[in-house]
Amino acid sequence: MKSAYIAGTFTNSLDFESQKKFYEALGAVAQEMGCRTCIPHRDNKEIQKPHGEKKPSAIFAWATGAVHDCDVVVAEVSVPSLGTGGELVEAARAGKSIVLLSKKGSCVSAFARGNPAVVYHIEYENEEDACHKLKNVLKQL
Repeated sequence: MKSAYIAGTFTNSLDFESQKKFYEALGAVAQEMGCRTCIPHRDNKEIQKPHGEKKPSAIFAWATGAVHDCDVVVAEVSVPSLGTGGELVEAARAGKSIVLLSKKGSCVSAFARGNPAVVYHIEYENEEDACHKLKNVLKQL
């Protein structure tokens, strides 16, 4: 495994600043394992634009291309997200492995859990637990 795409909720996140830090921590775990990482809020310049200036078609094209270019999609799915769901479908169509992460007690969509490309579903207590478990999973891929 050489590259990881870190997916997760943006639009419906209640505390996106904390969520961004969590996605970056997941990316750091993958980087420690020798992977190049792609984290949308960090790497997609279109997402960084003010809401009224974003071009949805450019965001879609960038995300689907990035999913196709990676080896594994690591998706935090504790909060439902249409974008993340789309990325999971794109990953399956592209033959990529998917690792789901969700906070214990979250109600994760059966559609996401049933995606045939899902190789692991990590349930975690906190960020530290998620990072530790992700590291163990990535060692196996």
